[in-house]
Amino acid sequence: MNKEDVISILKLAQDQKLPDNINSDSGLNLDCVKGLVESGYIQAIDISSKSGVGFMEPKITLAGVEYLEANSTKVKWFHSFPNRIAVISLIVAVIGLWFAVK
Repeated sequence: MNKEDVISILKLAQDQKLPDNINSDSGLNLDCVKGLVESGYIQAIDISSKSGVGFMEPKITLAGVEYLEANSTKVKWFHSFPNRIAVISLIVAVIGLWFAVK
């Protein structure tokens, strides 16, 4: 399973944008979807047959949400400009108080 495909499919599931029926016509990586279902990150009804792999009513599980949160690219708090300003202001205030007390 490609990590980019996993994240993409889990995001679609979280946003409830996965098709109701996932099969070869859905345009998704079926091996990845199957792996996510088998791993417990997506819950779906398996409608696979001799003609191919398929799933109905896919939904993200709590484990899937946790995986997505742990592996999605997030902006670190210190990369946000307002947070940097707040931290720098706090440091300057502490230094100012330290010199004022001396």
